[in-house]
Amino acid sequence: MDRLIHIAAGGIRLLLHGHAQAAALCVRKTKNGREVLLLSNRSGARWGIPKGNIDIGETSSKAAARESYEEAGVRGHVSDEVLGTFTYRKPGRSWPYHVTVHALEVSEVDDDFPESAERRRKWVSLAEAARHVHEPGLRDVLHRLRSHPRKQYLA
Repeated sequence: MDRLIHIAAGGIRLLLHGHAQAAALCVRKTKNGREVLLLSNRSGARWGIPKGNIDIGETSSKAAARESYEEAGVRGHVSDEVLGTFTYRKPGRSWPYHVTVHALEVSEVDDDFPESAERRRKWVSLAEAARHVHEPGLRDVLHRLRSHPRKQYLA
């Protein structure tokens, strides 16, 4: 399936073969530094970050913020800046999923959210997140961010 998507506010339009998704690297400040949120898949077998489809007329940053609340119960300021991208395939699907990753600075964490019965959350360092995520492409994005932190989100 080919889709014309709007990646960022005022920004880029791409024609993709596959399915466009957005993800949020949810970051919070603690007394020990910054932590990122990992989220289990519905079966609980794998760890990743909130991600999902970009709706028609929605920017990838807005989709990342929406998915963060629906899947993980977190809200905050989402950056229009793209931290990285990766591609993956789901078993049994012939098309690839193209994922655009944005930072979300967490200001609110709710325990009651749409997918709370299906997901587990854990807060970890960026290094630990890179070791635990399932998708190799996401792991690569996290390793690159460890080497070259972006702005105030991960420094």
